[in-house]
Amino acid sequence: MPWSLFSKKGDEDEFETLFRDACARLGIRLQEMSADKATILKDNSPSSLYLANIKPRVLSAPVQDRPAILEDFLRASLTASSDEGHTLAEVRDRLMPRIGLPFARHALLKEEVPPSRPFIQGRAEEQKKTRNAAQGTVVIPEVPPLETNVVVDEPRTVWYVRHKHLTEWNVGFDALLSIAIENLRRRSSPNPLIRIDQMPGTFACETGDSYDAARLLILKDLVGPWPQEGVIAVVPNRDLLLCVRLDSLDSIRAMKPMFAFAQRQSTAMGYPITGHALWFDGTIWEYIPTRLEDKGVGVFAPDRFVQALDRLGKSGS
Repeated sequence: MPWSLFSKKGDEDEFETLFRDACARLGIRLQEMSADKATILKDNSPSSLYLANIKPRVLSAPVQDRPAILEDFLRASLTASSDEGHTLAEVRDRLMPRIGLPFARHALLKEEVPPSRPFIQGRAEEQKKTRNAAQGTVVIPEVPPLETNVVVDEPRTVWYVRHKHLTEWNVGFDALLSIAIENLRRRSSPNPLIRIDQMPGTFACETGDSYDAARLLILKDLVGPWPQEGVIAVVPNRDLLLCVRLDSLDSIRAMKPMFAFAQRQSTAMGYPITGHALWFDGTIWEYIPTRLEDKGVGVFAPDRFVQALDRLGKSGS
């Protein structure tokens, strides 16, 4: 089953109604609208608005707040700089990385899909035999692929670097991504992680600059000294990064509350990414699939992660 944020037709219908009403209130001419894109007239020329991010933000907000959120989005879109006519020198210091769900899942034209690099591979739901044969099989949840894009940071919005920009600037995507990551590193505090009193052992990065999830790309700069078995992190949405250091058996007690929180937040807030946990041992990223269940949160640890926990136990940490 392909990964999809929305499965209810009612959600799509409600969002379209809200969007059309907001355009009407602001006197914006809406030329056409699909599930993933709207075309409005801006300065008497067609302008495409991509809805993948604003849609979940609107639909997860309280009903009374939804019209205002859409109006703010539309006003920002009208005043934002076009992605046309910029040189690389003009935008170089404003290039920033984004981690999120793939754009290719949307019904966009090929040239509209931003260039990207895979961050972590997704996996379909699967049945797996348990270590204890008497317990039969377990269903491991589907996890989505995540990718890294590059955006140009504007005062109230961003625009995505697309293939046309790579051609115009005569540059490869990897080169731009390296610049963007260095810009993120430069903008980040050397000590951005704060302890969460309600979840002992859990640290949060929530700067409000819309790039907290992207800080997975510089996690080794933020967590020091680097823990024996790496870090477990969650990015339920664009604006939040939580993590637990894997340097003692106390880490196990800290993980489950964070896992449950991430699953709930991934469907409760805008700009969702994933409710599943991610393990970084310093070299390789790997999913730790999780699922909310009647008795708490189910954790489906891959063998390599189980081995890491065994090493922690044997070290007496």
